[in-house]
Amino acid sequence: MNKEIKINKSLRAFSNFITASSLIGALLLLIGLIVIASSSSSQNFLGVLNGISLSYLGSGLIGLAMVAAFLRQTAKVIVEGLGGSI
Repeated sequence: MNKEIKINKSLRAFSNFITASSLIGALLLLIGLIVIASSSSSQNFLGVLNGISLSYLGSGLIGLAMVAAFLRQTAKVIVEGLGGSI
């Protein structure tokens, strides 16, 4: 009896999402810090506000990627425990 090896493609796609969100988050955080540094005069309040918004969004994406990495590890352990292959 041939036992077919099951490969979990959704876990691979989830890993791609984690990588993409962490890279985009780091890029937005860096851009936000650059915008804050370049518009630090008191007259350019809107530029500082945009920089803070970009930094906040970037750090949120990095946090989301960290939580998703923990979820991916949990799913990996569960799949391997059930006898699947990743």
